[in-house]
Amino acid sequence: KLHIGGGWIAADATLRDSDWNAQHKEVYVNGQLIDEAAFGNVDADVPVLALPGQATDKVLMVKLRVWNIVLENLMPGQLTLRHVMRLDKPLIQGKATMPAGVYDYTYKITVDANAVMPQGAPAPVKITSDTTLPAQQIPLTGTVEAMETYTITPPTMLVDTTGSGESNELGHFTVTWKFTVNLDTGAGVGSAHFIAANGDSLDTTSLGQGDPTGKPDENRVVEQHTITGGTGRFAGATGTFTLDRLANKTGVTAGSFDGNIVLQKAK
Repeated sequence: KLHIGGGWIAADATLRDSDWNAQHKEVYVNGQLIDEAAFGNVDADVPVLALPGQATDKVLMVKLRVWNIVLENLMPGQLTLRHVMRLDKPLIQGKATMPAGVYDYTYKITVDANAVMPQGAPAPVKITSDTTLPAQQIPLTGTVEAMETYTITPPTMLVDTTGSGESNELGHFTVTWKFTVNLDTGAGVGSAHFIAANGDSLDTTSLGQGDPTGKPDENRVVEQHTITGGTGRFAGATGTFTLDRLANKTGVTAGSFDGNIVLQKAK
């Protein structure tokens, strides 16, 4: 057996509960997203040594909470375990402060054949059923800076863009987008491709409207993006968000986006 559920410890139950509620975790086994809530969690008191500010030989009881997820019927070979944790606020764990943001860890695990009990053929690892759970909707926000190039063929303009930014769900990301803009109305249609910090990708289609701000050579562009899917944790994702940005004639553009993403989960 192998316990894979993530956990958290704190000095008291109130702090543990507050810290736990500020975390949003996902666990993947060999690329499969696991529904942690379906397994529940376990609370326990555990002894620890040398908390910050305490004597190094002092033993204290702290409050632990852990997702109760255990792999059974392990077979010899490789397992890939991935934990993604999004923190809504900075949290203190031991002597370290973890800033708010997205943390993405991947572990390569080798199951030793010598550790498998030779009692007949082991059953395949099974941790979930094939039932599809209701999708998980979470906020999607971020900022972006990019450089656009313009190819004008009246009455339209092709916009080709490369940029990067920061997002609560993507972490540090890169993005490319292409738009075809009607020069008479300022309306445009296009698509975008985001690559998250860990290499997972997110795709969108979008409708936009650009209008002068009143400042020389500056336009405000408001885009409505529809999420059409992606790879990794964004496979099968849906949702919408609005990107509001400023662009000038040199091609420099910057702005922010806000909306929701719906992540598909398997139980």
